[in-house]
Amino acid sequence: MKTVYFLFGKEASEMLTAEGMESLKEALEEGDDLSFALYEFTPDTNPAEFLHSFKIWGEYSVITKEEFIELKECL
Repeated sequence: MKTVYFLFGKEASEMLTAEGMESLKEALEEGDDLSFALYEFTPDTNPAEFLHSFKIWGEYSVITKEEFIELKECL
């Protein structure tokens, strides 16, 4: 299994899908109040950790490693 990257959070996921990564990054840099979390699911990750994050956030998007790194810089 390979590493998979996730963006959790309804508003952030919807913005990423509808408007793209640049719009999401701009909104975050401008201080928009978007709650989100990033998750890196590696072969060593306990599935219970991932399921717990999903339970808390619900909405998610699968993102690339590059997008994960870009968004992590916005935190």
